[in-house]
Amino acid sequence: MANGRLPHFVIIGAVKGATTWIHNQLQDNPAIYLPAPEPHFFSQEHAQGLDHYRRFFDGARPDQILGEKSADYLAHPDAPPALPLPCQRRGWWCSFAIRSTAPIPITRCCSGGVR
Repeated sequence: MANGRLPHFVIIGAVKGATTWIHNQLQDNPAIYLPAPEPHFFSQEHAQGLDHYRRFFDGARPDQILGEKSADYLAHPDAPPALPLPCQRRGWWCSFAIRSTAPIPITRCCSGGVR
């Protein structure tokens, strides 16, 4: 079901910064659609163009709010530092971004090694 829509929000956060938890909580709401896998549009897939990005949201119903999470948006050098601002200037979409917390570095070090 191709709908050609773009997301209303983006979840941005650090690795081990609760982005997956936020994603899962939002995904439990039937009014919200989040694609899987992560699009990585603003970091790795931007050259593919907007039509490629829109395909990630083809499974959404017309009445659903669209969002996305790609874990590398915070740290990737190609991702814009203030993701929603460039989008709004271009007249696209992005009503807001959800930013998760950044873990304490020593906690991140320990939890990353436990996986």
